[in-house]
Amino acid sequence: MVISSSAILKSNLFTQPHANLFNLINNKNNIPDPISTLPTQQQSRKMVYTREPDLGHNFKGYPLIAVYPAEADYGFKTLGMSKSFIAWTIKVEIWSSDRINEFEGRGMEFIDNLSDYLVMALNNLSNRKILLDYGMANITPNVVSTDILENENELVYVRRFDVNFNRLTLTG
Repeated sequence: MVISSSAILKSNLFTQPHANLFNLINNKNNIPDPISTLPTQQQSRKMVYTREPDLGHNFKGYPLIAVYPAEADYGFKTLGMSKSFIAWTIKVEIWSSDRINEFEGRGMEFIDNLSDYLVMALNNLSNRKILLDYGMANITPNVVSTDILENENELVYVRRFDVNFNRLTLTG
C-alpha cells in the first residue's frame, strides 16, 4: 500500500518521494484511463502499480503504469553537515497492448496518450507547486526508451521514463 502524499523529511527520504509521485499519477484527473469511458469505470479499474504486475488472473489488463521505488544520489553537504543536496530518480513505465477488448490495434495510441498525460501532469503549474511544497523541486521527466515487445502473438508497447528531481534537505 502506498502512503499519503506529504513533505519529504529525513525520516522518509525513499518512501515519501515515491508516494508523492505515485499518488499524483494515480489521480484519474491527472492521468485518465483511456479504456474507461465512464466516471464509475475510471475509479474501478486499477491502472497504476508499484511494479510490473503479475499477468495472472487478477491482472486488470493493459494499459498500465508502473511507478518504481525511488533511487537517491547524495551530493554535497552544507558546512554544518545538517543538510545534503539529494537528487532522486523514480522510474516510471507505461505499458499498453494492441490486444485490448474493444480497442484492437490501439496500443501505440494509448501509450502516446498516457505519456502525454504524464508529462502534462508533471509540468502542470498546480502539481509542480504541490510537489515543491512536499520538497520535490526541479522535476524533469526524461524518456529513456520505447520498445515494442512480442509476447504470445501480442504486441506490447513499453515506454520508460526517468523522473528526476532534487533539493537541499535535512539529513543530519
